[in-house]
Amino acid sequence: MLKLTLIIYTVLVCSQCLAEEAEKTPPATEVALPPVTITGSPSQPFKPYRAMFPGLKAYARLGASLGPQSQLRFRVVKKDDADPSFPPPGSVTLSLQGPETSTSLALDADSRFELPLSQSLYDEDFDIILNQPTRAYRWRPDVRSPGVPYNARRLGDLRLECWVYSEIVKADMGFAARTAMNVLTMGGDICAAKVLSFATDAPEKLASARIVDADKTKALKTRGTLFEVPVADKSWSNEALIEFEFANR
Repeated sequence: MLKLTLIIYTVLVCSQCLAEEAEKTPPATEVALPPVTITGSPSQPFKPYRAMFPGLKAYARLGASLGPQSQLRFRVVKKDDADPSFPPPGSVTLSLQGPETSTSLALDADSRFELPLSQSLYDEDFDIILNQPTRAYRWRPDVRSPGVPYNARRLGDLRLECWVYSEIVKADMGFAARTAMNVLTMGGDICAAKVLSFATDAPEKLASARIVDADKTKALKTRGTLFEVPVADKSWSNEALIEFEFANR
């Protein structure tokens, strides 16, 4: 899978990325969707495609520098306060639905789906549709490079997650929230602001976490499954690893 004081994502308080943020965004890749006739009334959207579009563009712009081998997916997460009768995330179904057509979005074993970057989907105002009450579920970006073990995360991937999430959240912000963010970041970007920090979830409850980069190591703050990430600190390379010690092992 969020307030502007700031808890983005699970705790927003974001940081860094590199000068490539100023690079031009490549043209959106056009994706041909297999036509499916819609019957009945459309369900409540999980998220409008237009709201996700800025995050997809951020990944297209920064992926080559921060995570050249990485892949962006979005994870469906059941909210902590959701009714237990609602199914687990792996049992829901998602689709991309437009004015006249719809196509399914497959979930993998970790309840993640891929979302194409497409100007056509934006122009036609597609929605991401969930077959369950949307109040019970949330989403979050998930960027992974190959070869990273279960008990670790690559810093460049987490920097990309920060950018994707912050761009989507900024698009949803009202005037007051945008103004507060601009004050906190002095007009800069959330993921490059050292005055803020970024925290996200490990796969299990943590005993500790540390960042390792060549011969440099530093302990990170943790709480439950959450760990803070120095995404804005350029002294840590994109290849640095956050290594976890799990509490129940």
